Amino acid sequence: MRSEYVTNIEGLNGLTSSERTELGRVAERFRFQAHEYYLSLIDWSDPEDPIRRVVVPSLEELSRRITCRGFEDVRENAREDWARSCCRS
Repeated sequence: MRSEYVTNIEGLNGLTSSERTELGRVAERFRFQAHEYYLSLIDWSDPEDPIRRVVVPSLEELSRRITCRGFEDVRENAREDWARSCCRS
């Protein structure tokens, strides 16, 4: 039995064209690959579907990186944004 993988965002039939366009930015930076079995388990009408959130990349992946301490925001001015939001009176 041959395993089938989708290796291109364009191959995700459950995405809208605008989602494909947005996620294309992620795919330019990160390799994508998902097994058709897992894709078949996704409820594509639910953007918060847990399997979808694990398998399908998000734009957030461009603004964060994983470090040994968890996620680190890599956007320009991220520390200042964080400080302003935490230091409100």
